[in-house]
Amino acid sequence: DEPQVQVFVGKALENRNYRVDVAGDLATARAKLANIQESGGYDLILSDCVLPDGSGVDLFVAQLKINPELRAIFITGYTDRVSLLQAADEYDINFLQKPYPLEKLFSFVREALDVGLDQAA
Repeated sequence: DEPQVQVFVGKALENRNYRVDVAGDLATARAKLANIQESGGYDLILSDCVLPDGSGVDLFVAQLKINPELRAIFITGYTDRVSLLQAADEYDINFLQKPYPLEKLFSFVREALDVGLDQAA
């Protein structure tokens, strides 16, 4: 999303006591994911479906090979993309339609992380 939106959403999640790393493009996201793998990785990817240099869904699918417990929420302005709907079914991905209220985002994040905990138990 736009840099201002990335910062705003990141701060909002940090205010809810989530640890947040922000990446504005696929290359930066891949670098951050690679750097953190050694310390246990991330629990959740929150990404726009369409990034300036690629696909957030492709990023997530690639990361599942490294961290099968990883969860994802994708933000999209598009509801009619067949590939996104197929990915949602295959990988149990949640999609959040733009525009969205912060409370809905918080709910999606909590639910995705709770599902991850349930699967680990």
